Amino acid sequence: MRRKIVTGFASMAEQGSLTLDVFDGNHACRPSDVKQVMVATYDDQFRLASRCDEKKSSRVNSTYIYAEERNSRQPICKLVSTEDDQKICEYDRKGRVFGGVIKIGDMEYSFRYFYRRGYRESNDVLKAEFKIPASPSKGSLIIYWGAPAAEDVLENLAWIPSDLVCRIVKNVGNQCYITTVSYRHKRDPVRETVLKEGNTVAAIPSSWAPTIFEHEELLQQRPHDTSFESDDLLYHHRRSQLKLVAKFCGRPLSWAAMMNPLVWQYLRRKTVYRCVPTWWLRTELWNHWQNSGTLDALAACWMDEKILRAEPLLRSYWSARGSGRLPAAKVFLDHHIEQISAAINMDKDVSEVCMLPIKTSDLYAMGLGRDANQMTTRPEDCFNDTKDRISVIFNDTGCWPDAPGGVSNCRRDLVDGHSTIRNHVLAESANEYGIPRFQVERNVQSLKTLPLWGLDGRVPNHGLIENLLESEVDEKISSTATERDIVGVFVPLLKLFVKGARSQSISRSDMVTYSNAVLGMFDYFQLKDYNRTWNSKEVSNAWVEAWLTPFDDPNITGPTDCFELQRPTLSDLRSALEIFSSYFFIFSVQTPEDCPQVFQSTHHGVSSLFGVFLKHRRGATFGIWDHAILWRECCLNLSTAQSTLPIPVQSMVLAGIGLAMRLAYFHADVVLPCTPVFNP
Repeated sequence: MRRKIVTGFASMAEQGSLTLDVFDGNHACRPSDVKQVMVATYDDQFRLASRCDEKKSSRVNSTYIYAEERNSRQPICKLVSTEDDQKICEYDRKGRVFGGVIKIGDMEYSFRYFYRRGYRESNDVLKAEFKIPASPSKGSLIIYWGAPAAEDVLENLAWIPSDLVCRIVKNVGNQCYITTVSYRHKRDPVRETVLKEGNTVAAIPSSWAPTIFEHEELLQQRPHDTSFESDDLLYHHRRSQLKLVAKFCGRPLSWAAMMNPLVWQYLRRKTVYRCVPTWWLRTELWNHWQNSGTLDALAACWMDEKILRAEPLLRSYWSARGSGRLPAAKVFLDHHIEQISAAINMDKDVSEVCMLPIKTSDLYAMGLGRDANQMTTRPEDCFNDTKDRISVIFNDTGCWPDAPGGVSNCRRDLVDGHSTIRNHVLAESANEYGIPRFQVERNVQSLKTLPLWGLDGRVPNHGLIENLLESEVDEKISSTATERDIVGVFVPLLKLFVKGARSQSISRSDMVTYSNAVLGMFDYFQLKDYNRTWNSKEVSNAWVEAWLTPFDDPNITGPTDCFELQRPTLSDLRSALEIFSSYFFIFSVQTPEDCPQVFQSTHHGVSSLFGVFLKHRRGATFGIWDHAILWRECCLNLSTAQSTLPIPVQSMVLAGIGLAMRLAYFHADVVLPCTPVFNP
């Protein structure tokens, strides 16, 4: 029943036994239109005799056996059966399953569970050992879950529990295959296997480790139904209380019965408190935020930080960070990050569709949620290509991960389906408050959402993998001189771009000229401040001049070569400048010298020109995964039929997108359609 709210209703069966019908959710009275998820039956001594759970895939029947010579409510074993397997579980004196036999199909395995030590009544399984009782010579399989601090403490069983497999030991004769699993990315485990034969240890490929048992994948799933306390929902009620439940359930209490003090025990609520781990609290918090609609994001972020500050493992980190000893805080994270990750990482069904929770990479950045782009446990593991995996930067605009549509669905299939690609996401969005509609963890190494019209006012601290510090932004502001940089460098580049946008046809030599203008803008914003440049009056004046300057060239549209209603006013020119200052915001994104060598864009718009910069400045391959709809959709949406923008603004925006489209196709190394069939 982990992470579920259930409500049980007691009744008396025809045989005179107490029955507990359990339903999902919180109910004040027995629901009539909902099927129960579990039915528990108690014997005449109010001991749990059987339990039937309705799972999505099958029905699980459990029968409990008690010692005849004792009157204890704690069983000695239970029999669990489903359509596919049967299990005999033996309980220890603490009410925990310590061993037994499991039968899957025609195969039978004996097992033994080992629990976390050093914590009173711990029900967390950290180790399991499996054998075949009929054939001991076939060896044994030992599974470790969690993240032990070091190999020499494996048998101490005192680390933070987790559902992630960290170690697999296979003993076959005199050979021992040890597979260690590390989680630099929680959804991308890395396996390393060594073979121990006597005193010899040799590293081998993980694929060489033999499969000694038929159902190893099933056996590697950490068990959670190990505590009888969790099986019996009435375990903490005394027998006297259960007698009253059996006596009064199903019928209303009379006034005479209400005068009986014993009945007061029946009405008294029984509450049991347990210590909930940090990952559980965070999972419930963000699951509630995502599904309820009653908790605002600001309050959820504040509560998330409070929960992490109460985590004992992070006490030294917060102390060092709060006192300004940032190097010491980072060193502490480096030494304990596996344990910290196991303690705070949420369930994947919640974490993969939430971008606001604090990640371990945010802790390294000394920030809060979304302050770091990396999705890996350590920031330095974010970009790490191997012979089997390649990193790809991809750019989406207004679709994946927080907007629906056909392009978003295609991107979803590409991200989810290609396990050999590690994606570095550069997603343009209208604002920074989008909620993911698709998972953003599996096969994703870094995620940068670039808000074009966000509340941050386009502060240019965004980076492809590493964001800039505020001090670095301030340094760029102070180094941006009006005459030397804005007037002397940026204004000529901007005028050149506008000239290309006004051109009706562009020759190859002109393509090179306008390409150099775009590259010059990228180089400029790598060193100079974005907002100070675009907000300057010099750029505003140059923008007006660039669109209104007449050219003695029939190829370049003049200010009078159009209808009267197409001629822009000063207000129209300023509106167009504001739009283009957002379109060009991607030019300010900082890219490291060592970055992924493949860039893929889903379109051929202004932001696809980021691939031109990566190709000529970082040596990347520029690919357009073209849905062949951006130009078509722009012509449809930026029209008098659908757009509320003034007609001159529509014309200027289309002219700029048209130039960007030509430059993107001119420099693209690969152009791939979305489907094998031509998409008109």
